[in-house]
Amino acid sequence: MDVKCKIAKVYRTSDRIVNAVNLRYEMNMEILTSVLSILFGMVFLWIGGEGLVRGSSSIALRHSISKLVVGLTIIAFGTSMPELAASLAAVIRGVLNNFDVGDPDNPANLALGNVIGSNIANIGLILGMSALLKPFKVQRSIITFEMPFVIFVSLVIVIMILIGGVISRLDGAILLCIFAAYIAYCFLNARKKEELDKAEKISKSGRLDAAFVIFGGVALVLGAESFVRGSVSLAMYFGVPMVFIGLSVVALGTSLPEFATSIVAVLKGDSEFSIGMVIGSNVFNLLLILGIVAMVQPLYCPIGERWIDIAVMVGIAIFVWPFFYTRQRLARPEGLVLLLFYFSYIAWLGYVSYLKHIP
Repeated sequence: MDVKCKIAKVYRTSDRIVNAVNLRYEMNMEILTSVLSILFGMVFLWIGGEGLVRGSSSIALRHSISKLVVGLTIIAFGTSMPELAASLAAVIRGVLNNFDVGDPDNPANLALGNVIGSNIANIGLILGMSALLKPFKVQRSIITFEMPFVIFVSLVIVIMILIGGVISRLDGAILLCIFAAYIAYCFLNARKKEELDKAEKISKSGRLDAAFVIFGGVALVLGAESFVRGSVSLAMYFGVPMVFIGLSVVALGTSLPEFATSIVAVLKGDSEFSIGMVIGSNVFNLLLILGIVAMVQPLYCPIGERWIDIAVMVGIAIFVWPFFYTRQRLARPEGLVLLLFYFSYIAWLGYVSYLKHIP
């Protein structure tokens, strides 16, 4: 009997050891998979940004178009695809599930929050980090037209929300008409006045330029998705609260293409692409994305629930405008101020969310 008990005890001990080893192996594999996903995302974000900037630069040189205009249009459109895809998916899900426009649980409500958060991140995080890495010149047209236009469009959105607490289909149509006029203006003023820099290289064909741009855009989306998936998995493994994950990693996810492209452009000395992309992306978000989404289903937005976020979106655009007048460049101290502004807002969001989730 003693022998049988000892044998049974040995079997139980060996089972516990095997289970512990298997559990340890699974945990290590989970961490390894998450880390590899993050690294894969970072590599693809860099490759995507490099491809998008290289292809766009060649297009600008080949057709004697201002790099600023290319940043305002081609690059801004390419990097805004995650926001457009996420917003459309949310509103279509709301329509298919028969949510009412005023239902606070309607997934379509995510579209407006996505646009607001992205626009704040574009100026606070992306311009701030870009200037901190390498101060860059700001073109006069940014000061006299593009930045005032972003502020104007932001105020138009505010007025629409104040009037009825909703961005209606008529409002969506108006936004799309303004967007069409903006694109027409950009291409009418696309020819750059300065001489081409002969030291810069033009690719062998226009098709190669297009291939770089398309591949870069796809790589940016794949890289952002992989980075967010790995980061969320790793954060959950170490017990990071979901509220913080949503406010940090997931919120940053749709801005990663703009962030990666901007950093690549600034380091390559193509700051026109960086600032053009930020301004253009904000315009695309406000006019194209909100316009299309509102045409599919009106966007409910009670000003009392969103007024701080909307005020920050408009406020940071007005706040950065005077910085551009300082010798027509964005310097490191100004970039640091923008970053502090952005992270203060994120910290406040985290604090408010934490209070709401206290039992």
